[in-house]
Amino acid sequence: MGLYTTALLPKTHPDSELWIRLINRQKQLRLQALRLSPESFSSTHDREAAFSNEEWEARLQNPLAFTFVVARRSDGLSKIEHQRDALVEDDWVGFGVLFALMGDGKDASNGSGSDNKDVIEFSIFGLYIVPSERKLGLGRKLIEAMIEHGMTLAKERGASAAVFKLSVASPNARAQRLYEKLGFRIVTNAGTEVDGMGVVAMQLKRSV
Repeated sequence: MGLYTTALLPKTHPDSELWIRLINRQKQLRLQALRLSPESFSSTHDREAAFSNEEWEARLQNPLAFTFVVARRSDGLSKIEHQRDALVEDDWVGFGVLFALMGDGKDASNGSGSDNKDVIEFSIFGLYIVPSERKLGLGRKLIEAMIEHGMTLAKERGASAAVFKLSVASPNARAQRLYEKLGFRIVTNAGTEVDGMGVVAMQLKRSV
């Protein structure tokens, strides 16, 4: 087993060469995920392979989207790593996106029709671990890092609680068990959405 770290990708970098490399690494891993695990995503490899470099850059720069990666390192598994230059050299083996449902001065709860303005909501999506690195607990570490970051953002905005939402294909019992161990609970069966498979909506609420 290798040694790993979770990292929050920056939204810019003072070194233009390193910034371009980060964008390309994000692109390569995302396209790999779409190619190897198409059943896990609503988008397709062919669609995103046609994206321009500017579109890939915009994904990282979206102020409401926070992209996390799992990188294989030589210094052990740690919390969010901020050594951005070193990150470029790491072997990325997984990623996921935390999306804050808050914008234009509106609190996240408005997105779900809730009147509780003290609650901020986040969506977790795009989760992927390369096949060779699965069953090592990396998915759990990735989600924990995203939740930790979301809690920090909620605290900064003066919220009383944060709600994390995600969806999973009904046949994927393994993923559902992982999410349940992390405290997520099934909200509803969201119907048939991805390649004819039922999708289950899950949610985790934590007080700040």
